[in-house]
Amino acid sequence: MNGKEKAAVVLVTLGEARAAEVLKYLPKDTVADVMTAVANLGGVSPSEAMNAVRETITLLETYNEIVQGGWDTARAMLERTYGSTRGLEMMRHLTVTSHRFVRPFQRLNQVEGRQLLQLLVNEHPQIIALVIGQIEPAVAAVVIQMMPTDLAAEVTRRLTKAIKVPPQILMIIEDVLSGELKVTDSSEVTGGLDALVPILNRLETSAERSIIDKIAETDKGLADLIAGQLFTFEDMRTIDDGGIQLVLRQIPPETMAMAMRNASSELREKIMSNMSEKAREIMQDNLQNMARVRLREVEQAQREIITLIHSLEEDGTIVIPRDGSDVYVE
Repeated sequence: MNGKEKAAVVLVTLGEARAAEVLKYLPKDTVADVMTAVANLGGVSPSEAMNAVRETITLLETYNEIVQGGWDTARAMLERTYGSTRGLEMMRHLTVTSHRFVRPFQRLNQVEGRQLLQLLVNEHPQIIALVIGQIEPAVAAVVIQMMPTDLAAEVTRRLTKAIKVPPQILMIIEDVLSGELKVTDSSEVTGGLDALVPILNRLETSAERSIIDKIAETDKGLADLIAGQLFTFEDMRTIDDGGIQLVLRQIPPETMAMAMRNASSELREKIMSNMSEKAREIMQDNLQNMARVRLREVEQAQREIITLIHSLEEDGTIVIPRDGSDVYVE
């Protein structure tokens, strides 16, 4: 696999929500290239996916001095941005509230020691050390005790040397290891449109359009194919009355009002025709008297509704037509 394909595998492994977060920080050209790789990605075995993660860890070890984090770095950043006094005050607040953060690998604390050892024993000692350093001490002790002596010594040695790893990388390792508890040797991590579309649907509309436009510069056919698979807020017009009513029951009225702010008259009529008379009057009043709002707030409300619709589709409650076919509601 080339670099773009490996990046695609890591994004798919991250999952839709985390992948969308990562994409926000990448240059548009890079996003377009990687999304093209995701769309064209075939079947990838768990071992290949883990190899991509291992390579990421190796790079982090090689360039550890570049990827330094920790409290000292956080304090320096805060002091540079807000000045010494305000920075130290914010740092003290972080210190007090840091206990609220959830440590990674908590799911692995529920795994029986021998099974966890089998999961880790063939991994690189540095990855084992990263995991052991994050799980509960009692669980870690059981696993180390059952390790071959040489491996236990090497892992212990690495535990004594602190290495700062971005939390995103820890989450990738956690997700891959947790996934390996459930998959068989024949299981695959797959890319393609099925993986790509849910990721793009979680991005802001403007970012989604930019990515598709950038892909179109080099592969218009693929861009058109992706665009045809994306579900937009306006596509709610294709959902029948039963599906609309199901969505209305689960979305707060104020969120729906915000989302409808820039909706077409056809969609507005479609949604309000499925409301009670009183609810329809309230919605019309909200739309007429709502103060000016940012487009980002409207798009955020629309994404919340789209996410719900995709959840309903995933559990089989509704079927979203991808080619003009009918929609069914269970």
